[in-house]
Amino acid sequence: MLCLRVAFKDRLKEAFAGASSFREDMARQVRADSWINAITGLGGSRDKSTRSAVAALCVVQPVELEALYHGNDLAARIVDAVVDDALRGGFSFPGVEGLDDALRAQKAGALLKEARKWGRLYGMGAILIGSDGPMDEPLDLDTMGPDSLRYLMVLDRQSLSIADHDEDPESETYGEPRTFRLQTMRGESQLIHASRLIQFGGALTSERIKTRNEGFDLSVLQRPSSVLRDTDQSWRSVMLMIQDMSQAVFAIDGLIDMIAEGEKDTMLARMEVVDMARSVARAVVIDAEAESFTHQGAANIGGVEPVLSMVFQRLASAAGMPLTKLMGMSPGGMNATGESDTRHWYDSVQAERDEGIEDGLLRLARVVAADAGIAVGDDLDVDWPSLWQPSPAEQADLDKKEAETDKIRIDSGVLEPEEVTLAKLQDDPLYADVIDFKAREEALAEPEPEPILPVPGLEPPQDETEEE
Repeated sequence: MLCLRVAFKDRLKEAFAGASSFREDMARQVRADSWINAITGLGGSRDKSTRSAVAALCVVQPVELEALYHGNDLAARIVDAVVDDALRGGFSFPGVEGLDDALRAQKAGALLKEARKWGRLYGMGAILIGSDGPMDEPLDLDTMGPDSLRYLMVLDRQSLSIADHDEDPESETYGEPRTFRLQTMRGESQLIHASRLIQFGGALTSERIKTRNEGFDLSVLQRPSSVLRDTDQSWRSVMLMIQDMSQAVFAIDGLIDMIAEGEKDTMLARMEVVDMARSVARAVVIDAEAESFTHQGAANIGGVEPVLSMVFQRLASAAGMPLTKLMGMSPGGMNATGESDTRHWYDSVQAERDEGIEDGLLRLARVVAADAGIAVGDDLDVDWPSLWQPSPAEQADLDKKEAETDKIRIDSGVLEPEEVTLAKLQDDPLYADVIDFKAREEALAEPEPEPILPVPGLEPPQDETEEE
Protein backbone atom coordinates (compact mmCIF):
# COMPACT_ATOMS: atom_id res chain seq x y z
CA MET A 1 0.00 0.00 0.00
CA LEU A 2 2.88 2.37 0.71
CA CYS A 3 4.21 1.90 -2.83
CA LEU A 4 0.76 2.66 -4.26
CA ARG A 5 0.41 5.87 -2.24
CA VAL A 6 3.84 7.07 -3.32
CA ALA A 7 3.08 6.31 -6.96
CA PHE A 8 -0.29 8.14 -6.68
CA LYS A 9 1.37 11.25 -5.25
CA ASP A 10 3.89 11.22 -8.06
CA ARG A 11 1.08 11.07 -10.62
CA LEU A 12 -0.66 14.01 -8.98
CA LYS A 13 2.51 16.07 -9.15
CA GLU A 14 2.82 15.31 -12.83
CA ALA A 15 -0.85 16.16 -13.47
CA PHE A 16 -0.60 19.61 -11.87
CA ALA A 17 2.74 20.50 -13.38
CA GLY A 18 2.86 23.54 -15.66
CA ALA A 19 2.85 23.36 -19.42
CA SER A 20 6.45 24.51 -19.63
CA SER A 21 7.67 21.80 -17.24
CA PHE A 22 5.68 19.25 -19.26
CA ARG A 23 7.42 20.29 -22.47
CA GLU A 24 10.78 20.12 -20.72
CA ASP A 25 9.97 16.67 -19.42
CA MET A 26 8.96 15.51 -22.89
CA ALA A 27 12.13 16.96 -24.35
CA ARG A 28 14.22 15.00 -21.90
CA GLN A 29 12.52 11.78 -22.96
CA VAL A 30 13.24 12.21 -26.67
CA ARG A 31 15.59 9.44 -27.70
CA ALA A 32 18.33 10.29 -30.15
CA ASP A 33 19.23 6.64 -30.75
CA SER A 34 15.87 5.27 -31.91
CA TRP A 35 13.51 5.42 -34.88
CA ILE A 36 11.06 8.36 -34.90
CA ASN A 37 8.29 8.89 -37.44
CA ALA A 38 7.12 12.49 -37.55
CA ILE A 39 3.96 11.62 -39.48
CA THR A 40 2.66 8.65 -37.50
CA GLY A 41 4.14 9.79 -34.20
CA LEU A 42 5.89 6.47 -33.66
CA GLY A 43 8.73 6.96 -31.18
CA GLY A 44 7.81 10.58 -30.57
CA SER A 45 5.82 12.40 -27.92
CA ARG A 46 2.51 11.04 -29.29
CA ASP A 47 3.66 7.41 -28.97
CA LYS A 48 1.97 5.93 -25.90
CA SER A 49 4.67 3.33 -25.46
CA THR A 50 7.27 6.05 -24.76
CA ARG A 51 5.34 6.99 -21.60
CA SER A 52 5.82 3.52 -20.11
CA ALA A 53 8.37 3.22 -17.31
CA VAL A 54 9.55 0.61 -14.86
CA ALA A 55 7.81 1.05 -11.51
CA ALA A 56 9.67 0.98 -8.22
CA LEU A 57 9.90 -2.47 -6.65
CA CYS A 58 7.21 -3.13 -4.05
CA VAL A 59 8.56 -5.91 -1.82
CA VAL A 60 5.97 -8.51 -0.84
CA GLN A 61 5.94 -8.50 2.95
CA PRO A 62 6.16 -11.62 5.15
CA VAL A 63 2.52 -11.32 6.24
CA GLU A 64 1.39 -11.34 2.60
CA LEU A 65 3.72 -14.23 1.80
CA GLU A 66 2.31 -16.23 4.68
CA ALA A 67 -1.25 -15.63 3.45
CA LEU A 68 -0.28 -16.57 -0.11
CA TYR A 69 1.45 -19.80 0.90
CA HIS A 70 -1.28 -21.05 3.22
CA GLY A 71 -4.23 -19.80 1.15
CA ASN A 72 -3.23 -20.22 -2.50
CA ASP A 73 -2.48 -23.65 -3.91
CA LEU A 74 -0.49 -22.37 -6.89
CA ALA A 75 1.73 -20.20 -4.69
CA ALA A 76 2.41 -23.17 -2.41
CA ARG A 77 3.25 -25.37 -5.39
CA ILE A 78 5.76 -22.80 -6.71
CA VAL A 79 7.52 -22.85 -3.32
CA ASP A 80 7.28 -26.57 -2.54
CA ALA A 81 7.59 -28.51 -5.79
CA VAL A 82 11.32 -28.24 -6.42
CA VAL A 83 12.20 -28.96 -2.77
CA ASP A 84 9.87 -31.96 -2.58
CA ASP A 85 11.34 -33.46 -5.73
CA ALA A 86 14.92 -32.74 -4.65
CA LEU A 87 14.45 -34.63 -1.37
CA ARG A 88 11.97 -37.20 -2.71
CA GLY A 89 14.43 -40.09 -2.78
CA GLY A 90 16.35 -39.03 0.32
CA PHE A 91 20.16 -38.89 0.47
CA SER A 92 23.01 -40.94 1.85
CA PHE A 93 26.66 -40.83 2.91
CA PRO A 94 27.92 -44.26 1.82
CA GLY A 95 31.51 -43.57 2.83
CA VAL A 96 30.74 -42.93 6.52
CA GLU A 97 29.43 -45.84 8.55
CA GLY A 98 26.54 -45.02 10.88
CA LEU A 99 25.98 -41.47 9.64
CA ASP A 100 22.82 -42.27 7.66
CA ASP A 101 21.22 -43.87 10.73
CA ALA A 102 22.19 -40.93 12.92
CA LEU A 103 20.65 -38.48 10.43
CA ARG A 104 17.44 -40.50 10.27
CA ALA A 105 17.28 -40.52 14.07
CA GLN A 106 17.43 -36.70 14.03
CA LYS A 107 14.77 -36.53 11.24
CA ALA A 108 17.24 -34.62 9.09
CA GLY A 109 15.19 -34.99 5.89
CA ALA A 110 12.09 -33.35 7.39
CA LEU A 111 14.16 -30.56 8.97
CA LEU A 112 15.90 -29.79 5.68
CA LYS A 113 12.67 -29.79 3.72
CA GLU A 114 10.90 -27.39 6.08
CA ALA A 115 13.83 -24.99 6.48
CA ARG A 116 14.48 -24.87 2.74
CA LYS A 117 10.81 -24.14 2.00
CA TRP A 118 10.77 -21.26 4.50
CA GLY A 119 13.93 -19.95 2.85
CA ARG A 120 12.27 -19.94 -0.56
CA LEU A 121 9.06 -18.42 0.82
CA TYR A 122 10.39 -15.74 3.18
CA GLY A 123 13.95 -15.32 1.90
CA MET A 124 15.29 -16.83 5.11
CA GLY A 125 14.88 -20.23 6.72
CA ALA A 126 17.21 -21.82 9.24
CA ILE A 127 17.87 -24.83 11.45
CA LEU A 128 18.90 -23.79 14.95
CA ILE A 129 21.62 -25.98 16.48
CA GLY A 130 20.89 -26.23 20.19
CA SER A 131 24.12 -27.44 21.78
CA ASP A 132 26.25 -26.84 24.86
CA GLY A 133 27.70 -23.37 25.42
CA PRO A 134 26.29 -19.81 25.22
CA MET A 135 24.03 -19.40 22.20
CA ASP A 136 25.52 -16.00 21.33
CA GLU A 137 29.04 -17.47 21.07
CA PRO A 138 30.48 -19.26 17.98
CA LEU A 139 29.91 -23.00 17.63
CA ASP A 140 33.13 -24.97 17.14
CA LEU A 141 32.47 -28.41 15.66
CA ASP A 142 36.01 -29.54 16.49
CA THR A 143 35.32 -29.18 20.22
CA MET A 144 31.75 -30.48 20.03
CA GLY A 145 31.69 -33.79 21.90
CA PRO A 146 29.30 -36.75 21.77
CA ASP A 147 25.78 -36.23 23.15
CA SER A 148 26.24 -32.43 23.22
CA LEU A 149 23.40 -31.76 20.76
CA ARG A 150 20.25 -30.92 22.68
CA TYR A 151 17.85 -30.13 19.84
CA LEU A 152 17.45 -29.04 16.21
CA MET A 153 14.74 -26.45 15.55
CA VAL A 154 13.45 -24.95 12.30
CA LEU A 155 13.02 -21.16 12.21
CA ASP A 156 11.83 -18.70 9.57
CA ARG A 157 12.41 -15.03 8.90
CA GLN A 158 9.52 -13.88 11.08
CA SER A 159 11.29 -15.34 14.12
CA LEU A 160 14.72 -13.88 13.31
CA SER A 161 16.14 -10.42 12.85
CA ILE A 162 19.74 -9.41 12.20
CA ALA A 163 21.36 -8.00 15.36
CA ASP A 164 24.78 -7.02 13.96
CA HIS A 165 27.27 -7.78 11.18
CA ASP A 166 30.86 -8.98 11.08
CA GLU A 167 32.94 -5.80 10.70
CA ASP A 168 36.37 -7.43 10.65
CA PRO A 169 37.84 -6.93 7.13
CA GLU A 170 40.16 -9.91 7.61
CA SER A 171 37.35 -12.30 8.59
CA GLU A 172 35.95 -14.89 6.18
CA THR A 173 32.43 -13.71 7.02
CA TYR A 174 33.15 -9.98 6.65
CA GLY A 175 29.93 -8.06 5.97
CA GLU A 176 27.68 -11.01 6.77
CA PRO A 177 25.35 -11.16 9.80
CA ARG A 178 27.28 -12.06 12.95
CA THR A 179 24.40 -12.52 15.39
CA PHE A 180 20.63 -12.80 15.03
CA ARG A 181 17.90 -11.98 17.52
CA LEU A 182 15.45 -14.81 18.05
CA GLN A 183 11.94 -13.69 18.97
CA THR A 184 9.69 -16.58 20.00
CA MET A 185 5.89 -16.69 19.92
CA ARG A 186 5.96 -16.58 23.74
CA GLY A 187 7.65 -13.17 23.65
CA GLU A 188 11.11 -14.44 24.60
CA SER A 189 14.17 -12.82 22.99
CA GLN A 190 17.68 -14.24 22.68
CA LEU A 191 20.84 -13.54 20.72
CA ILE A 192 21.97 -16.38 18.43
CA HIS A 193 25.40 -16.53 16.82
CA ALA A 194 25.29 -17.10 13.05
CA SER A 195 27.45 -20.23 13.35
CA ARG A 196 24.62 -21.89 15.31
CA LEU A 197 22.23 -21.48 12.38
CA ILE A 198 22.18 -23.53 9.18
CA GLN A 199 20.78 -20.89 6.86
CA PHE A 200 18.79 -21.21 3.63
CA GLY A 201 18.15 -18.16 1.45
CA GLY A 202 15.55 -17.22 -1.14
CA ALA A 203 15.82 -15.71 -4.61
CA LEU A 204 19.05 -14.09 -5.79
CA THR A 205 18.93 -10.55 -4.38
CA SER A 206 21.25 -7.58 -4.72
CA GLU A 207 22.77 -5.99 -1.63
CA ARG A 208 20.77 -2.77 -2.14
CA ILE A 209 17.48 -4.67 -2.20
CA LYS A 210 18.61 -6.74 0.78
CA THR A 211 19.19 -3.53 2.73
CA ARG A 212 15.62 -2.44 1.97
CA ASN A 213 14.38 -5.90 2.96
CA GLU A 214 15.94 -5.89 6.46
CA GLY A 215 19.03 -7.72 5.22
CA PHE A 216 17.24 -10.79 3.81
CA ASP A 217 16.73 -12.25 0.35
CA LEU A 218 13.53 -11.76 -1.59
CA SER A 219 10.96 -14.52 -1.77
CA VAL A 220 10.74 -16.73 -4.84
CA LEU A 221 7.14 -15.46 -5.06
CA GLN A 222 8.29 -11.86 -5.53
CA ARG A 223 8.59 -11.97 -9.33
CA PRO A 224 5.51 -14.10 -10.12
CA SER A 225 3.30 -12.34 -7.55
CA SER A 226 1.61 -10.00 -10.05
CA VAL A 227 1.16 -12.81 -12.59
CA LEU A 228 -0.25 -15.01 -9.82
CA ARG A 229 -2.76 -12.28 -8.98
CA ASP A 230 -3.83 -11.94 -12.64
CA THR A 231 -4.17 -15.72 -12.98
CA ASP A 232 -6.45 -16.00 -9.96
CA GLN A 233 -8.58 -13.08 -11.14
CA SER A 234 -8.89 -14.59 -14.60
CA TRP A 235 -9.96 -17.93 -13.13
CA ARG A 236 -12.54 -16.30 -10.86
CA SER A 237 -13.91 -14.28 -13.78
CA VAL A 238 -14.46 -17.46 -15.78
CA MET A 239 -16.22 -19.05 -12.81
CA LEU A 240 -18.58 -16.06 -12.63
CA MET A 241 -19.28 -16.37 -16.34
CA ILE A 242 -20.22 -20.03 -15.86
CA GLN A 243 -22.59 -19.13 -13.03
CA ASP A 244 -24.32 -16.55 -15.26
CA MET A 245 -24.44 -18.74 -18.37
CA SER A 246 -28.21 -19.30 -17.99
CA GLN A 247 -30.13 -16.61 -16.12
CA ALA A 248 -33.86 -16.76 -15.37
CA VAL A 249 -35.76 -13.54 -16.21
CA PHE A 250 -39.18 -12.97 -14.54
CA ALA A 251 -41.10 -10.06 -16.10
CA ILE A 252 -44.00 -8.64 -14.05
CA ASP A 253 -46.39 -5.99 -15.32
CA GLY A 254 -46.41 -2.94 -13.01
CA LEU A 255 -43.35 -4.02 -11.02
CA ILE A 256 -42.26 -0.46 -10.18
CA ASP A 257 -45.77 0.49 -9.10
CA MET A 258 -45.92 -2.56 -6.80
CA ILE A 259 -42.68 -1.54 -5.12
CA ALA A 260 -43.82 2.10 -4.81
CA GLU A 261 -47.16 1.13 -3.29
CA GLY A 262 -45.58 -1.08 -0.63
CA GLU A 263 -46.39 -4.42 -2.23
CA LYS A 264 -42.77 -5.51 -2.24
CA ASP A 265 -43.44 -8.56 -0.07
CA THR A 266 -46.25 -9.71 -2.37
CA MET A 267 -43.96 -9.40 -5.38
CA LEU A 268 -41.14 -11.37 -3.68
CA ALA A 269 -43.56 -14.09 -2.57
CA ARG A 270 -44.87 -14.42 -6.12
CA MET A 271 -41.33 -14.78 -7.51
CA GLU A 272 -40.47 -17.38 -4.84
CA VAL A 273 -43.54 -19.47 -5.76
CA VAL A 274 -42.63 -19.37 -9.46
CA ASP A 275 -39.00 -20.33 -8.80
CA MET A 276 -40.07 -23.19 -6.50
CA ALA A 277 -42.49 -24.53 -9.09
CA ARG A 278 -39.76 -24.35 -11.75
CA SER A 279 -37.41 -26.40 -9.58
CA VAL A 280 -39.90 -29.04 -8.43
CA ALA A 281 -42.44 -29.47 -11.22
CA ARG A 282 -40.10 -28.46 -14.06
CA ALA A 283 -42.89 -26.21 -15.26
CA VAL A 284 -43.77 -22.56 -14.65
CA VAL A 285 -47.35 -21.36 -14.14
CA ILE A 286 -47.70 -17.59 -14.70
CA ASP A 287 -50.36 -15.00 -15.51
CA ALA A 288 -50.51 -14.89 -19.30
CA GLU A 289 -51.28 -11.17 -19.48
CA ALA A 290 -49.28 -9.70 -16.59
CA GLU A 291 -46.19 -11.94 -16.34
CA SER A 292 -43.56 -13.64 -18.45
CA PHE A 293 -40.71 -16.01 -17.62
CA THR A 294 -37.73 -16.53 -19.89
CA HIS A 295 -34.12 -17.73 -19.81
CA GLN A 296 -31.36 -15.51 -21.02
CA GLY A 297 -29.21 -17.43 -23.52
CA ALA A 298 -25.91 -18.92 -22.47
CA ALA A 299 -22.95 -16.65 -22.99
CA ASN A 300 -20.47 -17.61 -25.67
CA ILE A 301 -17.36 -18.68 -23.77
CA GLY A 302 -15.79 -20.72 -26.55
CA GLY A 303 -12.88 -18.29 -26.82
CA VAL A 304 -12.15 -18.32 -23.09
CA GLU A 305 -10.22 -21.60 -22.98
CA PRO A 306 -7.29 -20.50 -25.24
CA VAL A 307 -6.93 -17.24 -23.33
CA LEU A 308 -7.05 -18.99 -19.95
CA SER A 309 -4.51 -21.53 -21.17
CA MET A 310 -2.12 -18.72 -22.10
CA VAL A 311 -2.65 -17.15 -18.67
CA PHE A 312 -1.53 -20.35 -16.93
CA GLN A 313 1.38 -20.76 -19.32
CA ARG A 314 2.47 -17.23 -18.41
CA LEU A 315 2.36 -18.15 -14.72
CA ALA A 316 4.40 -21.31 -15.36
CA SER A 317 7.00 -19.20 -17.15
CA ALA A 318 7.13 -16.70 -14.27
CA ALA A 319 7.48 -19.55 -11.77
CA GLY A 320 10.23 -21.23 -13.80
CA MET A 321 8.54 -24.64 -13.90
CA PRO A 322 6.68 -26.74 -16.50
CA LEU A 323 2.96 -26.19 -16.81
CA THR A 324 2.38 -29.90 -16.17
CA LYS A 325 4.20 -29.62 -12.84
CA LEU A 326 2.49 -26.36 -11.85
CA MET A 327 -1.01 -27.65 -12.60
CA GLY A 328 -0.42 -31.28 -11.64
CA MET A 329 -1.78 -32.57 -14.94
CA SER A 330 -0.66 -35.08 -17.56
CA PRO A 331 1.31 -33.75 -20.54
CA GLY A 332 -0.59 -33.15 -23.75
CA GLY A 333 -0.31 -31.44 -27.11
CA MET A 334 2.42 -31.96 -29.68
CA ASN A 335 4.91 -33.32 -27.15
CA ALA A 336 2.51 -35.79 -25.60
CA THR A 337 5.16 -37.61 -23.60
CA GLY A 338 6.33 -34.47 -21.81
CA GLU A 339 9.87 -35.88 -21.78
CA SER A 340 11.46 -32.57 -22.73
CA ASP A 341 9.66 -30.70 -19.92
CA THR A 342 10.56 -33.44 -17.47
CA ARG A 343 14.24 -33.32 -18.33
CA HIS A 344 14.35 -29.53 -18.02
CA TRP A 345 12.56 -29.78 -14.69
CA TYR A 346 14.99 -32.41 -13.43
CA ASP A 347 17.85 -30.07 -14.36
CA SER A 348 16.25 -27.44 -12.12
CA VAL A 349 15.79 -29.98 -9.32
CA GLN A 350 19.43 -31.05 -9.55
CA ALA A 351 20.49 -27.39 -9.41
CA GLU A 352 18.36 -27.01 -6.28
CA ARG A 353 20.17 -29.97 -4.74
CA ASP A 354 23.61 -28.60 -5.60
CA GLU A 355 23.08 -24.91 -4.88
CA GLY A 356 20.17 -24.72 -2.45
CA ILE A 357 20.36 -27.77 -0.19
CA GLU A 358 23.76 -29.49 -0.29
CA ASP A 359 25.79 -26.94 1.71
CA GLY A 360 23.24 -26.95 4.51
CA LEU A 361 22.99 -30.74 4.41
CA LEU A 362 26.76 -31.17 4.72
CA ARG A 363 26.89 -28.83 7.71
CA LEU A 364 23.97 -30.64 9.35
CA ALA A 365 25.70 -33.98 8.71
CA ARG A 366 28.89 -32.75 10.42
CA VAL A 367 26.90 -31.56 13.44
CA VAL A 368 25.06 -34.87 13.76
CA ALA A 369 28.30 -36.83 13.22
CA ALA A 370 30.06 -34.88 15.98
CA ASP A 371 27.16 -35.53 18.36
CA ALA A 372 27.16 -39.26 17.49
CA GLY A 373 30.94 -39.58 17.80
CA ILE A 374 31.37 -40.42 14.11
CA ALA A 375 34.60 -39.28 12.49
CA VAL A 376 34.19 -37.55 9.12
CA GLY A 377 36.88 -36.16 6.86
CA ASP A 378 37.15 -32.92 4.94
CA ASP A 379 36.07 -34.72 1.76
CA LEU A 380 32.59 -35.56 3.09
CA ASP A 381 30.26 -35.93 0.12
CA VAL A 382 26.55 -36.67 -0.23
CA ASP A 383 25.12 -39.25 -2.61
CA TRP A 384 21.85 -38.20 -4.30
CA PRO A 385 19.57 -40.81 -5.89
CA SER A 386 18.71 -40.58 -9.58
CA LEU A 387 15.79 -38.31 -10.41
CA TRP A 388 14.76 -40.26 -13.47
CA GLN A 389 12.80 -43.36 -12.48
CA PRO A 390 11.99 -45.63 -15.45
CA SER A 391 8.56 -47.17 -15.80
CA PRO A 392 8.20 -50.99 -15.54
CA ALA A 393 8.09 -51.26 -19.35
CA GLU A 394 11.18 -49.07 -19.73
CA GLN A 395 13.02 -51.05 -17.05
CA ALA A 396 12.17 -54.34 -18.77
CA ASP A 397 13.48 -52.97 -22.07
CA LEU A 398 16.72 -51.86 -20.40
CA ASP A 399 17.16 -55.30 -18.78
CA LYS A 400 16.64 -56.99 -22.14
CA LYS A 401 19.24 -54.81 -23.87
CA GLU A 402 21.71 -55.38 -21.04
CA ALA A 403 21.22 -59.16 -21.22
CA GLU A 404 21.83 -59.09 -25.00
CA THR A 405 25.03 -57.12 -24.46
CA ASP A 406 26.24 -59.63 -21.85
CA LYS A 407 25.55 -62.51 -24.26
CA ILE A 408 27.63 -60.85 -26.98
CA ARG A 409 30.54 -60.41 -24.56
CA ILE A 410 30.33 -64.05 -23.43
CA ASP A 411 30.13 -65.38 -27.00
CA SER A 412 33.13 -63.27 -28.03
CA GLY A 413 35.19 -64.52 -25.09
CA VAL A 414 35.46 -61.11 -23.39
CA LEU A 415 33.68 -62.40 -20.26
CA GLU A 416 33.00 -65.78 -18.72
CA PRO A 417 29.42 -66.73 -17.75
CA GLU A 418 30.50 -66.99 -14.10
CA GLU A 419 31.90 -63.44 -14.22
CA VAL A 420 28.62 -62.05 -15.52
CA THR A 421 26.64 -63.97 -12.89
CA LEU A 422 28.76 -62.73 -10.00
CA ALA A 423 28.84 -59.13 -11.27
CA LYS A 424 25.11 -58.80 -11.98
CA LEU A 425 23.29 -61.11 -9.58
CA GLN A 426 25.46 -61.62 -6.50
CA ASP A 427 23.96 -58.68 -4.58
CA ASP A 428 20.38 -59.38 -5.69
CA PRO A 429 18.42 -61.01 -2.82
CA LEU A 430 16.08 -62.59 -5.39
CA TYR A 431 18.85 -65.02 -6.46
CA ALA A 432 20.48 -65.57 -3.06
CA ASP A 433 18.93 -69.02 -2.58
CA VAL A 434 18.84 -69.97 -6.26
CA ILE A 435 22.42 -69.63 -7.47
CA ASP A 436 25.44 -71.17 -5.75
CA PHE A 437 27.73 -68.14 -5.96
CA LYS A 438 30.52 -69.93 -4.07
CA ALA A 439 30.66 -72.61 -6.73
CA ARG A 440 30.82 -69.93 -9.40
CA GLU A 441 33.75 -68.31 -7.62
CA GLU A 442 35.57 -71.64 -7.38
CA ALA A 443 35.01 -72.24 -11.08
CA LEU A 444 36.69 -68.95 -11.85
CA ALA A 445 39.73 -69.74 -9.70
CA GLU A 446 42.80 -70.79 -11.73
CA PRO A 447 43.62 -74.54 -11.19
CA GLU A 448 46.99 -75.33 -9.66
CA PRO A 449 49.51 -76.73 -12.21
CA GLU A 450 49.92 -80.51 -12.06
CA PRO A 451 53.39 -81.68 -10.83
CA ILE A 452 55.81 -83.08 -13.43
CA LEU A 453 56.54 -86.70 -12.53
CA PRO A 454 59.99 -88.25 -13.47
CA VAL A 455 60.03 -90.85 -16.27
CA PRO A 456 61.75 -94.16 -15.27
CA GLY A 457 65.09 -94.70 -17.08
CA LEU A 458 65.31 -91.10 -18.20
CA GLU A 459 67.61 -89.04 -16.07
CA PRO A 460 67.25 -85.31 -16.15
CA PRO A 461 70.20 -83.44 -17.69
CA GLN A 462 72.76 -82.26 -15.20
CA ASP A 463 74.39 -78.89 -15.13
CA GLU A 464 78.02 -78.92 -16.37
CA THR A 465 79.20 -77.00 -13.33
CA GLU A 466 77.81 -79.68 -11.06
CA GLU A 467 79.75 -82.42 -12.99
CA GLU A 468 83.09 -80.59 -12.57
